Amino acid sequence: MSASRPGTEGPAEGRPAADRIIVADDHWLVRASLVQIVGRIAPRATVVEAADYRQLAAQVATVPADHILLDLRMPGLANWRAEAPKIVAGLAPGRVIIISGLEEPDYIQRLVLAGAVGFIPKRYEHHQMISTLRFLFDGGTYFPPDIVSAAPKPAALLAGAGLTASGLTRRQLDVLSLIGQGLPNKQIASRLALSEATVKVHLNAIYKALGLTNRTEAALAARSLGPGLAEPI
Repeated sequence: MSASRPGTEGPAEGRPAADRIIVADDHWLVRASLVQIVGRIAPRATVVEAADYRQLAAQVATVPADHILLDLRMPGLANWRAEAPKIVAGLAPGRVIIISGLEEPDYIQRLVLAGAVGFIPKRYEHHQMISTLRFLFDGGTYFPPDIVSAAPKPAALLAGAGLTASGLTRRQLDVLSLIGQGLPNKQIASRLALSEATVKVHLNAIYKALGLTNRTEAALAARSLGPGLAEPI
């Protein structure tokens, strides 16, 4: 699980006009606040709301969302704790960002393995929420350091218990290290003086070599392969 430092506040630049974002929270005041924040970060995005899991399903069926801001404890599921990871997995390829007061490391790691790209505690201050969401909307991954440190060892939850970095090239290890730091492809390309297309080629090779299926698992793998791999390049 990766923990990355979001950027500072500032005007959004270069964000695609076609972004579609779903804000799903059953508390109208929280939902309205999140909609306002999203509008500030991504003023050209189309934002739709959902007050429960049924409305979320209906919105997903009609709106191909790029990002889904999801509160876990909403009405609409018989057992949200058991079913939420399946919901998260089913929202792909949309990027799921959990915004919740639930801060159980073991459970959050289940959501990460299901495909969530970020977790923002509801205790965060307004400026923290803005900077973290901006970082996530730009393609990064983010999980709070205190939750990361309390989570079980990622390797124990990944499919390959004997996961090793053997077979990866030095450049692929560099890419994996930066994935572990939560950087999006654009920033990885800039840091390593590569094209974004080349970064994608390396990332696909990493998935194949390590038996991974998505970027979040790659971030977990980077941390499980040893502290040296995730050191800043």
